[in-house]
Amino acid sequence: MNLQDSHLLSQDIDAWAKAQGMRLLWNSNRDYLIYSTINLTGNNRDDVLNQLGQLFR
Repeated sequence: MNLQDSHLLSQDIDAWAKAQGMRLLWNSNRDYLIYSTINLTGNNRDDVLNQLGQLFR
């Protein structure tokens, strides 16, 4: 998953989810602007999503 500089978090997660054959349900009144490009990689979807979760701890 690539979180691009100056994109909204929901947009980049949505693009990744669609590429994985999934649909994103963004159930939040807030969104977050990405200030620096972040590349998340893993052996499977769970690895990538776990890395994403680590960003918000």
